[in-house]
Amino acid sequence: MRALLGEAFAGLVTSDPFTDYNSLETKRRHLCWAHLVRNLRGRAEAVSPWQGEAEALLARAEELLTVWARFRGGEIDRATMQGKLEAIQAAMREQVEGYRQQRNTLGALCSELHKH
Repeated sequence: MRALLGEAFAGLVTSDPFTDYNSLETKRRHLCWAHLVRNLRGRAEAVSPWQGEAEALLARAEELLTVWARFRGGEIDRATMQGKLEAIQAAMREQVEGYRQQRNTLGALCSELHKH
């Protein structure tokens, strides 16, 4: 990754969960929400013991994106958006923390999310 970005790179990279990006410092890497939603949707649609948990986390992610869209569309102001996002993010952090100990694909995804 350093060969591609250069040793002096000080910006942010938005990426999918591909493990090659793990060489970047966590503070330099943000996960792409579209990829996150796609991964959660796949886990929520799969028949599995953790399907309900994946659906709950997916609902939170979609709620977050809806708030962002409302802000971008001028329906809500920045302060309102920030208040709503803080509440959603706190709930997501709690869910991720609880799910990351699972030994399944949802747990693996939550372990990755926990880093960010």
